[in-house]
Amino acid sequence: MTNYIKKNRLYIFTFIFCLFLFVFFALKATGLFEIISMYIFDPEYRENFTLAESTIKESISLWEVIKHVLSTYPWQFDVSIIFGTEIFQLVIPLLATVSGVTFYINRESILQMKYYRINESYRTNLCKYIIKESLFMSISIFTAYMVFYLLIYFLSNNHFNMTVTRDFLKDILGTRFYANNPYLYYFIEGLVKFLFIPFIYSFFSCSTVLVLNDRKKIILAPNLYYFGLSVIGFGLTYIIGAYSLYINPSSIMVVGSLNEINSVLIIFTSMVPFFIACILIYWGTKNVEI
Repeated sequence: MTNYIKKNRLYIFTFIFCLFLFVFFALKATGLFEIISMYIFDPEYRENFTLAESTIKESISLWEVIKHVLSTYPWQFDVSIIFGTEIFQLVIPLLATVSGVTFYINRESILQMKYYRINESYRTNLCKYIIKESLFMSISIFTAYMVFYLLIYFLSNNHFNMTVTRDFLKDILGTRFYANNPYLYYFIEGLVKFLFIPFIYSFFSCSTVLVLNDRKKIILAPNLYYFGLSVIGFGLTYIIGAYSLYINPSSIMVVGSLNEINSVLIIFTSMVPFFIACILIYWGTKNVEI
């Protein structure tokens, strides 16, 4: 067990970190942290705090305040999922960079010898490792999402905000798909945002190692692509309107909030880093075949 944890500590840490972010931002939407801050630093607020708007004015503990806020908050499945995941529009490329750095460290160490095997080409072995690393990273993130998904499922007790609408996938699965299958919708959206996209960017990050061979550049490359094109995409909004969404890599991470989006096209344009990665892998290994 100890060896397993040590061997997979990076992915376990990724899971814990992502789950923490999901829960933290879902709790932030409840106003819990603001209330805690006022309770701690505002004596008048602390003195006058009442439970369930009762007339009880006796001194209560911070833990009682937290329980009160969480128990009286009107948990809604869709709202909590949306607020809990919105930060990942910024986090996903940063997490994917970890895969690239890990691959770089292994490639610069004695571990690189495992890429050379008599029965398979160097390129094939390298691709297998990159796919494995990308899968482990993306599965870690998606597993954290699913734990968060189940947590909100039990807290919300089948309550939804009926004003929330989602256009993503309606051009494929029908205009009533979200309304009729909200739980399935957020599962599929989670597959796209927290399994598919992390895999794409982890794969891309690893591939940059073959041509850049410098840790700082490896960290910079996927983030420059993601955030740089996002800025360009936002700027082009004033010129080409909604078409700029398909240029902006971050659009896929808020795809549920976009109106009249072409689901197939935005998924396809999100695969551009994967196609670039394939070219980089070919270019970086063409003279290393054994």
